Amino acid sequence: MSKYVTQQSIDQYELLEPLLESAYEEMQELSKKKQESPINSYKVKAINRIIIPLKELLKEENVNSFLDILEADDLPTNSDVVFILGQYKKAMALYRKTYQIYDSTKHSQIWNLEPASKTTPTTKAKKSK
Repeated sequence: MSKYVTQQSIDQYELLEPLLESAYEEMQELSKKKQESPINSYKVKAINRIIIPLKELLKEENVNSFLDILEADDLPTNSDVVFILGQYKKAMALYRKTYQIYDSTKHSQIWNLEPASKTTPTTKAKKSK
């Protein structure tokens, strides 16, 4: 059974996925130097600005209950953050696998976009002059 995704969800995924990847790489580098050092509150806020919308995007997925948000009151260590971001990376990979299908005409994976009759249009047609 195919699962469909909305254009809005695709847009959100494509906005947040590279930000998640960047945060993960940065935290991985910090963790190599000082695994058990706590991160500062600015990093908690910055990372939460990425993972809170991701958690919302993934709210209907089975993996959602395993995804945590960083707590500003109890600053996590570098290695904790790498662990949490790694879970989000895997959840995003599962999301892509769930909602993409193989297009034999393009020989690539494409998003299995929800049929137009089930959603409201996200773009307006341009009027010809």
